[in-house]
Amino acid sequence: MKIVVIGGAHAGLSAVNAFRQVNETDEVVILEKNLRERPFISAGIKLALNGRVTSAEQVNFEHFEGQPNTTYRSGVLVERVDAAAKKVYARTIDNGSIIEESYDKLIYALGSSARVPSFVGADLDRVVFVKDEQDAVDINKFAKGFRKRALVYGGGPVSTELAAALAHSGVHVTFVTRSKRLMTRYFDQAIQEDSEKTLTDNKVVLRKGQEVVSVDNQGKKIEVNFNNGTSEVFDFMAIAAGLQPNTMLLAGQVDMRENGAIVVDDTMKSSNPDIYAIGDSAVVDGKFDQYFPLIVRCVEDGPRGRLCGGRFGC
Repeated sequence: MKIVVIGGAHAGLSAVNAFRQVNETDEVVILEKNLRERPFISAGIKLALNGRVTSAEQVNFEHFEGQPNTTYRSGVLVERVDAAAKKVYARTIDNGSIIEESYDKLIYALGSSARVPSFVGADLDRVVFVKDEQDAVDINKFAKGFRKRALVYGGGPVSTELAAALAHSGVHVTFVTRSKRLMTRYFDQAIQEDSEKTLTDNKVVLRKGQEVVSVDNQGKKIEVNFNNGTSEVFDFMAIAAGLQPNTMLLAGQVDMRENGAIVVDDTMKSSNPDIYAIGDSAVVDGKFDQYFPLIVRCVEDGPRGRLCGGRFGC
């Protein structure tokens, strides 16, 4: 059997490492766009700001371990998946050469991308997201200096932790969220209230139930306009407003939710019996049918055996 894994970040590598615990003979091919063997995790940004690590790039959960009968191809951009023919079409980023891989089973682990609010324009170089290595570099650069002011936009765990980390590093933080409370999708009211108190105790200004209308460049600062008619000037803005599944390659070929997440069963199998989706690309049908793109979920999809529960040919 030949298994092709699209995506060599946490979920994809976690799945391969788990599969190899029970099967060392079947062929596995991993296709990864980035030229690296250790995927970046955005949680490293807050740890670096807190001083717990010297660099955000130090934090990793999974890496390619040189498994037997496994080919790891980095710098490869997958352009098309033909589920009917069971083929993956890709090209190398360095010279554009074409790659065609057939498969018996496909593991789709292309993760997600940051949601971009409507007020973000291409010319706003002091508005950053909280997702990849360049974001980590930008946030660290903007946060350095005396009496820096930052606006954190979001409302979930990532933005809440980032606001706390920035405050810990000496940045004056304002946190704006459209919701009346923080992390409403994740925790009960007691934890929400405790998180808010922790932030305010660390001098984070909370602007709950508000929305950003527009952002304008002001030299080396930005002016943020809110829906209540007020405006404030900040040194930079960090956005963690949710994630969008990167599932366009399987559009129309497997069942998906409205947000694009691929619907899978408790073994991570999609509506196509030869295609599995894991990590940020998937949502488990039934009682777990809620999209939570968190790192712990994508790591669970591998080592805890969902892919190797006796129904994947293990």
